[in-house]
Amino acid sequence: MTALIKLSHINYSYEKIPALHDISLEIKSGEFILLTGPNGCGKSTLFKLLNGLIFPSSGKYFFDGQPITPLSLKDNLTAKKFHKRIGYVFQNPDTQLFNPTVYDEVAFGPRQMAFTESATAARVTELLDFLKISHLKNRAPYHLSGGEKKKVSIAAVLALNPDVLMMDEPLNGLDEKSQIWIKDFISAFSAVGKTMLITNHERDLLNIKDSRIIQFNEQHQLV
Repeated sequence: MTALIKLSHINYSYEKIPALHDISLEIKSGEFILLTGPNGCGKSTLFKLLNGLIFPSSGKYFFDGQPITPLSLKDNLTAKKFHKRIGYVFQNPDTQLFNPTVYDEVAFGPRQMAFTESATAARVTELLDFLKISHLKNRAPYHLSGGEKKKVSIAAVLALNPDVLMMDEPLNGLDEKSQIWIKDFISAFSAVGKTMLITNHERDLLNIKDSRIIQFNEQHQLV
């Protein structure tokens, strides 16, 4: 099977401070990947790169055979297709949430992709029901608890039904009840054949059948 995601000798630095060093990696469709390693080793940086938020200083990134570069994502149609297929749940929901209500937060992606308002409403209602947060529909995201914010972040990403779901330290800062909910969600979502990438510095915290563990070291390399 051809790799859905392919990285070839990727390097990236923040103001000359290395964050990713010679990263080569292939991920096939439907895989469950757990990225582990110490804090600051490059896991979050890799997620940003995979989502086209930053670009490598050297090396190549291909998504479904297509190069992902600043030039390729300047094309509006290419960028929309790419961002529809890959979803990123940030470690800190406050970084991700910016709309006045939960409804608008989940509706934002479909509206950007020019869904009709009726199709958008149907998608939002379906997701809020699925995640059992319909009662939050008219609430301001910044007034929610940490667990509620995380659920809204997930709903906003799922609104475009991505092929790849990335979650950066999804259990970070959550109480035990919310952690259990997130673990159950991850297990259920991975079971339907979607590609999932999860970062977690504690490799045994998530126990997913048939997962592949990829480990970073402190030199920002894969080991």
